[in-house]
Amino acid sequence: MSRFGPSGSPGVDALLQVAEQLRSEPEARSVLRFPEHVQTLQTFRRSLESEVRQSLKLVPRSERVRALEEELNQEFERFRGGGRRLDLFCSEGRPEDLEVGCQRVHAAVSRLATLAGELRSLESGWKEQHGEGLAGELRFLLASVAAGSLVPQAALPALQSCLEGCRALQAQVAVARPESDDVAAQLQRCEASLTAFVRTLDGIVVSLRAGRLWEVETALDDAVAGARELEATQRALTALLQPPVSCPACGLSQVPDRAVCRSCSARLPLAAPVALADQTVVEEGKPRFVAFAELDALLGQNPVPRQKCMSLVSSFAGRLAAGRAQMDADEKLDPGLRRAMLAAVDETAAMLARLGEDLKLGSAADLAERHTELLRCEQAMAEARELALLQSSPNS
Repeated sequence: MSRFGPSGSPGVDALLQVAEQLRSEPEARSVLRFPEHVQTLQTFRRSLESEVRQSLKLVPRSERVRALEEELNQEFERFRGGGRRLDLFCSEGRPEDLEVGCQRVHAAVSRLATLAGELRSLESGWKEQHGEGLAGELRFLLASVAAGSLVPQAALPALQSCLEGCRALQAQVAVARPESDDVAAQLQRCEASLTAFVRTLDGIVVSLRAGRLWEVETALDDAVAGARELEATQRALTALLQPPVSCPACGLSQVPDRAVCRSCSARLPLAAPVALADQTVVEEGKPRFVAFAELDALLGQNPVPRQKCMSLVSSFAGRLAAGRAQMDADEKLDPGLRRAMLAAVDETAAMLARLGEDLKLGSAADLAERHTELLRCEQAMAEARELALLQSSPNS
């Protein structure tokens, strides 16, 4: 097998390095965790393809963009083909599958880097002209309609889809249970931004259907400003709920909504806990988990605000259940780390169940006992998190 140069992706390069070792020892594919490298590779491909598809939506359909899309499709198909050959090697161990799979993956990733760079350049030029995100898309779409270069019927489906998405988001915000005062305040801002934006967009859709293009032109600036305000409030809310993390391999800062980096496929560290006010810091200034800190503060009051505690317990239990489901589905999670985290989660869930019953019927002494249990559970969760942070490394 020929040696490959750097591909630009740490995940792909790690796979190729292991493949070189397997060249003489194909039976060692399990010992060298080669199947895990292949799985990470497939995750990276799906992520990259999704981002490229999204970028293609943001540039005008020029002749070069259409040609670029065709080339990208070809390379992604070659990437998929290489991944299939590597999967075959993992199951059957044929050296030719390893050889062909690595060749196709390396060639595809190298070419995709060039094509994606050109696409980013085109997208950057488009954004400079029209603006970023939803605001830029709206400006391009509505300005094209107002100028007569795009018929209203062609713009209506996109606008209607955006309107439906905003209304669905309004419904979600209306039933959300904020976990802190900061989140509650930001949710209110999001709700106000959504209401104003939906009102403007709904008026534009009505004007387009009636053929009153002068009204669309008049509402253009309001729509763009509303989109920018909505995006700003959503970014602020996301930053509160999911503080960004930096990839340990390439340094890209990103929301930790996936296990691997969206740029290079290296495994991401866990997000740092959100810091609240004074009650979120314990001995030696160590940061605390938000829900633990808030529940600790409520149980420390005299009398304990039972109704508010019950609401927080319900929300906390739901997040624990969701987190447990994610851990159960994460095949890459180290077995020892999984045991530690699940033990901490299960202990906390059991404590919350007891606390919920005591909040309904229990005495002050019962609540004091649950308060002690809460702090013990928080310590177990903190120890599990520290273990996770120690084990977080690229492609671990």
